Amino acid sequence: MYFPVADIELAPWAPLLIGFAVSVVSSPTGISGAFLILPICMNFLGFVSPAVSPTNYIFNVVASPAGLWRFHREKRLMWGMGFLIAVTSLPGILAGTVLRGTWLQEAADFKIFVALVLSALALNLARTIIRGGQAATRAENAFVHSHGAAAGLVVHSSGPRNIRFDFSGQAFVVPVHRLAAVSLAVGLVGGVYGLGGAAIIAPLLLSLFRLPIYVISGASLLAGWASSVFGLFSYICFWPWFSGQPPIMPDFALGLLFSLGGLVGIYCGASLQRFLPPRPLKILMLLLIATLAVQNFGLF
Repeated sequence: MYFPVADIELAPWAPLLIGFAVSVVSSPTGISGAFLILPICMNFLGFVSPAVSPTNYIFNVVASPAGLWRFHREKRLMWGMGFLIAVTSLPGILAGTVLRGTWLQEAADFKIFVALVLSALALNLARTIIRGGQAATRAENAFVHSHGAAAGLVVHSSGPRNIRFDFSGQAFVVPVHRLAAVSLAVGLVGGVYGLGGAAIIAPLLLSLFRLPIYVISGASLLAGWASSVFGLFSYICFWPWFSGQPPIMPDFALGLLFSLGGLVGIYCGASLQRFLPPRPLKILMLLLIATLAVQNFGLF
């Protein structure tokens, strides 16, 4: 099957299988799979035009709701945190789209930019895994020992200063101004990279805010979905304003095939998460980020 926007020829079952495989592996860590779809498109399928970014947004928009529904059913979806991340990341997404359309149009420059961001994330996450966070570790262990039978998530407030909640007997406080600042930066990188930012915000919530992985996963997916809707709109509608070029249209057929596979994969991955120990989940996240960083540096 020929995909004209991507200018590649691919069997229809291939993007379905790729979408499912990457999502079922990555979604237990709070990452939708779009994080992996983009480098696969660029490094292995030869889809390197700017259209790869809005095509990647389609994956998040269509596939992420399956995981969100699963986390909501298990009462582990923090709506307030997710929407705060999404709203404060929107200006950054627009700025990132501008950068992608001006300074980072060349694929080589784009890959180096992505590799540097991923390397910084990997180092920060590795430090967190080694050091750990006492409250988060205790909460995660208690959740695992209960076999995920009850989420134990109680949100006390989502006010203008702090988000306060309890999880598995441990109290957590997230300063809103710090989270908003981080989300703005994540939106900038996500706008350039062509994803909603869940792959970036998830490790930052673990490493900077020391939150349990079983809590941040749903909020990360929610933020990624909401900001992906805006990101897709930015590439289609705002691109001509600052680039002087026609709108960057995604490859809808390729994006939807990836998404249909991802829809099933994300639901399965979100269902499996509560049965998996926290440390292997974090190491898996680290390995995904580090591998992609090395790939984008062109080392293999």
